[in-house]
Amino acid sequence: MLKPNWSFLKKIAVIAGVSLLFEGLQFIFAIGASDITDFMGNTLGGIMGVGVYIVFCKLFSTKAKSLLF
Repeated sequence: MLKPNWSFLKKIAVIAGVSLLFEGLQFIFAIGASDITDFMGNTLGGIMGVGVYIVFCKLFSTKAKSLLF
């Protein structure tokens, strides 16, 4: 997810796709409850996570990657 050459929208598309996959598997296998709000919450959490990473990279420039990993 942290590929610097990927656009923000491409990263969010991957996050939304994985979340949709998990919700679909929950529905197919009847594991827990499949809900649109779970999908939206997971996607929003992913957007926030990528946003926080971008902010750290801007604030700490070269040290951000070593700080987060």
